[in-house]
Amino acid sequence: MRPPLFLSFVSALFYLAGCKTVKDPPSVQWLRPTDSPVWSTDSNVPLRFTYTDPAPKRGRQGLATWRVDIGPENESGANAPTIWWSATGETPTQLAVEGLDVIDTVDLTWTVPDLNSGPPNSTALQLTVSVWDSEGVRAADFTTAEIQRPPLESIGIAYVANNAPETVLWISALSQQDASIVTTSTEPVLSVMHFDGKERILVGHPNHVEAWSAPTASTSAFIWARTAPFGPQSGGLQFLRRAGHAQSTSALIAVGWADRIEWINGDGHVQQSWLLLDEETLIDAAVINGNMCILARTNSGELRMIQCNLEQSARMNAITWTPEAPGSLGPNGEAWLIQLEGDPTTIEADGTARRWYTEPNGQTGLNTQPILGSGGVSEAGIFELGGSWVSREQWHWIPSNGEPFTAQPFPAGPIAQDRAQSTMWVNFAFPAPEWSAISTSNGALIPAMSIPLGGAGTAICVAHNRPGTP
Repeated sequence: MRPPLFLSFVSALFYLAGCKTVKDPPSVQWLRPTDSPVWSTDSNVPLRFTYTDPAPKRGRQGLATWRVDIGPENESGANAPTIWWSATGETPTQLAVEGLDVIDTVDLTWTVPDLNSGPPNSTALQLTVSVWDSEGVRAADFTTAEIQRPPLESIGIAYVANNAPETVLWISALSQQDASIVTTSTEPVLSVMHFDGKERILVGHPNHVEAWSAPTASTSAFIWARTAPFGPQSGGLQFLRRAGHAQSTSALIAVGWADRIEWINGDGHVQQSWLLLDEETLIDAAVINGNMCILARTNSGELRMIQCNLEQSARMNAITWTPEAPGSLGPNGEAWLIQLEGDPTTIEADGTARRWYTEPNGQTGLNTQPILGSGGVSEAGIFELGGSWVSREQWHWIPSNGEPFTAQPFPAGPIAQDRAQSTMWVNFAFPAPEWSAISTSNGALIPAMSIPLGGAGTAICVAHNRPGTP
């Protein structure tokens, strides 16, 4: 006689229960780090934890798995914790011996990421190690650490001498020692820029750029070169400048070619690019209000401001007009991009400002107004840390927040900011050709810091030990 179906089902349950693995849960403990250490960026830090996976009291021995997660601590408003780095593994098979507890110690190395750009100066970390046994039971342990970026320091100044336009010179910003030669070329040097934190100097020639090591013991070495991209536009290199600190955590330099803008890292790799139309030739570009803003000239002689998405490089909108200043007409006419009242603004050669405004309702257009000062414009631009400047018969500042004012009674040439010292180096022809130090708080001259070596020159940059702000 066959047993009732109910009895068969109950017997099966008892059978399965007898086969189920029964064991104590695993445990895990951090051995290193402890006591919340402070790590510097780009350092290699050792990690160690130990875990125990008890042998089953009944059933088969399985392999435990583990995972380490590292990320910022206590992110407010985050739906899930941000994880910067993870590592996973499992119990070595030779340790999974039937009837014996597994006790394993794991050593790892984590390279602290480059957090040199942007606030804050330090970041609290949470380190989590989790262990799961073969039954899916989890054990976890937590510890903390802190990343602290090094203090911002100016480590040198690279510049082009007035009496040697093919030669880039270097002096120590700390010792003001005699200049060392970085490179001497058969072509003129249009611009120089330092990859902060990389100790590499990018030298801009009319149709190519070269990366050189910052001089050590008066010697410098060639590292790599990049030629101008091929395109329908002519004109070669337009500018070199640092990419926006708020947009990048690494040392990137914006290279402006006739047909595009490229963000290049210290190894010569293009990280981002913004391409112009065939009918457009680049004049200037800068990050304004979180967008890549481009000033270009069309083949028909018009000026055009363009806004592009900073991450996807997509072109969003543009506004075009015909310049009126005689010095801004024609293929060689001059114009400059600044920021005025928070908006991208073009300065024409006679001081006319074309501000590209956008109303809260989305309406957009050009507002035409005179800029401070008198006489033609010789130079203009945007400071690294915000604000703009215009050089006419006098040198004028346009703060990010505040009214424009006249900083010096004579015009200025190329400008470089020393973010660590709250100073700027400016090419003044008066009272004598030299690189003059200027206070960023009020525009006052700091005579004791001037550099008369080789005359004023045509290009300058301040080298720092890392990207970012103080």
